[in-house]
Amino acid sequence: MKRWMIFGGLTLLVAVFASLATMPSRFVLDQVRARDAAITYLNASGTVWNGSASRMYYGIQPIGTLTFKTHWASLFAGRLANELQLTGSGLSGQASASFGLGGTMRVSNVRIEGTTQDLANLQDEIRELNGRFTLVLNSMEIRNGECLSAEGTVWTDLLSRLQTTYRWTGPEVTGPVRCENGQIVLELNGQNAVGEQVAMRLDIGLDATGVFTADVETLQRETGDALTVLGFVSDGANGFTYRYEIS
Repeated sequence: MKRWMIFGGLTLLVAVFASLATMPSRFVLDQVRARDAAITYLNASGTVWNGSASRMYYGIQPIGTLTFKTHWASLFAGRLANELQLTGSGLSGQASASFGLGGTMRVSNVRIEGTTQDLANLQDEIRELNGRFTLVLNSMEIRNGECLSAEGTVWTDLLSRLQTTYRWTGPEVTGPVRCENGQIVLELNGQNAVGEQVAMRLDIGLDATGVFTADVETLQRETGDALTVLGFVSDGANGFTYRYEIS
């Protein structure tokens, strides 16, 4: 009797592992979508252990093709842990992500590179400058569509590409990434060759909507003229401010 019980238990265990081994990748993707409905994709292939999704979007933003590998041992800790790779649509990146039973998603070791031309939510004039950017996230925690915590840095050379069109060369800017009121906040600062200070801030939600502001301090009349053409508003002294709502 004991022999048959052991045999039956082993058979059930093998069946469970066989089922998990062949579970389609759509299972993982549906777990992600359950936490953020803005994520969509056209095709899914492979299994939960080694799969991919093509023609992914986040809202109106094309993401490209996402490939992932799942760490099977993470299931014993009540989480689903993945290594992610992003290619296509001009963006490239990599990250580690884990999804808990309580609905919390944690990401780490994130690095995303691209150009402003690849970002659908930006103004056409900004996109056409084709500025490069790099986003590095050491960690981020997300729950119920809100950013709870984040630690990282962001860099872009966007402002240094204004010379040809607007006859003003801004600095490369960089700064920290954090969370505030459920949104992701990027604060960037820099100084160009003639000492003009630039401060930029982007507050953006996980629904890809938010507010972008930029402040420039300058004593140069030519710079003020160029900033006015760009849409900056003078404070009547040496400061100029730009504000754009992303929707």
